[in-house]
Amino acid sequence: MKLAIIGGGAVGLLAAFYLGREHDVTVVTRTAQQRDLLRKNGVCLMKEGQEEGVRLVKAAAFFEKHEYLKHDLWVVALKQTMLPAFFKEWRHCAKLPDMLFVQNGIGHLEEAKKYFRASAILGGVITHGAMKVDGNVVLHRGQGALTVGALGSRSDLICRLLSEDSQFPVREADDLERLLKRKLLTNLVVNPLTALYGERNGELLKRESWRENAYQLFLEGAAALDLGRDEWEQVVRVMEATAGNESSMLQDIKRGKETEVDAITGYLLKQGAKNGVDMPLTAFVHRSIAGLERRGENG
Repeated sequence: MKLAIIGGGAVGLLAAFYLGREHDVTVVTRTAQQRDLLRKNGVCLMKEGQEEGVRLVKAAAFFEKHEYLKHDLWVVALKQTMLPAFFKEWRHCAKLPDMLFVQNGIGHLEEAKKYFRASAILGGVITHGAMKVDGNVVLHRGQGALTVGALGSRSDLICRLLSEDSQFPVREADDLERLLKRKLLTNLVVNPLTALYGERNGELLKRESWRENAYQLFLEGAAALDLGRDEWEQVVRVMEATAGNESSMLQDIKRGKETEVDAITGYLLKQGAKNGVDMPLTAFVHRSIAGLERRGENG
């Protein structure tokens, strides 16, 4: 298939490297500078500090719409904070390719379905660990999978995406909504707490007080999402598997960037209010991350 990877961040570069093994991939970047870098040098993948390989890919800047408008599928790898501008840019276009969204959160899929009625909307969860090192360099920090499903009726695009690649398997979700809820619950526990403590994921399990805070935050999220307490074991497994990783929210705070807090804690606070669930700890971490963001904006 002809795939356009919308976004040249860590997830976009990682997906481009591996999906480029089987598909014709174009990476769509925000800047012409990154576009030129990718055209010249391709995507460089690193593991454990060593270069693993280079994948030559096509590249286009966002404004070069003719370069990717007729692709079979857009893999939208933008951060949540960039989606409102993406929706605004394309909402009046009558015919667009089908789209796979791989962001944290859930609410954006309903927004996409509302704006892009003529396109099949897929949701995906990527459990790999990745960090962008340079405009064309991505560090693969943890093995995982890409799991995809359709919002609504099943799309034949899913069959064409499925892959048994041992380094980047693509699987089909049995229940997309539940999959997204479980990922959101893990994000709720890991992202804001690691950002507040300034520590890697695994540290949440090492200190008794931090582990208890993580569990209490989990309980609030599970209640808001109507998930059982047995989901805690899965959250712990993720923290153990990504123990040495920095969460995306911690990376954003360190760099003074806007975080995805509204798509994670903000969304869950709305769900809690809707379902009559009291979420004082979630509200606290939401306000705290917002405060850290403002501090970063003020230098």
